[in-house]
This record gives sequence, structure tokens and C-alpha cells, in this order.
Amino acid sequence: MQKWVEGTVVNQKRWTETLFTLQVEADVAAFEAGQFAKLALAVEGEMVARPYSFVNAPKERPHEFYYVTLPNGPLTQRLSKLRAGDAIYLAPRPAGFLVLSEIPDGENLWLISTGTRGADALGLVREPGK
Repeated sequence: MQKWVEGTVVNQKRWTETLFTLQVEADVAAFEAGQFAKLALAVEGEMVARPYSFVNAPKERPHEFYYVTLPNGPLTQRLSKLRAGDAIYLAPRPAGFLVLSEIPDGENLWLISTGTRGADALGLVREPGK
């Protein structure tokens, strides 16, 4: 199986000094709301990858990810410089178990998160009919 799928940056939005939204078009396998994808860039001839949760619902495009830049982050500093049309790489299969199919039925679901972990919650609440 292919290790990386090449995607294209559609848009990048800076929310604060360190918080960004990255929108990407890429042909990756279907995912469930709450899952994540590994995003990667080539750094000095090697792929540097980190997991980022999908903010978009599974049927929405482009794929959307929140991230925070780290002062010495080998990936986030490079992600923050990407512009529309630039290449980015994604793992072909999403992963993760914070998905509605794993949550028992109930009357209320409380989603509490901080920072970029809010992407999981946003992906879950954007899923129609759930």
C-alpha cells in the first residue's frame, strides 16, 4: 500500500499568532467524524509527519485541519508557510476511535476540549443526523 497521498493546499487561515486552519484537497480513504489523518512534508529528504484531526464532516470538502505552531516544531513551522497550490502529503487511511460509532447511545453527549483537540468535537457535531 502507498505510504503517502499527495494533496494540494486549498487555503490557509491564520486565526492568532500560533493557531491556523489548513484546508486540503486529497484523495484519502473515507473517514468517520472524530478521526485524524497524518499530515507530512519532506524535511531534508525525510518525511516529517504528525496526526491532525479532521474538522470537516466526512462528506464535506476540502479536508480541514486546525494546528498550532510550535517555536521549534519541525513540521508546524513549515505548515504555517504553505499557500494555496502547495503540495502536502497525507497518510492514505485515517485513524482514531473517538467516533460516534464507538459512543454508547444516550440522551446527551458532552464534548469538552481545549486547543486543537476541539477539532474532534467540531468534526463530530458537523456530522448530519447525529
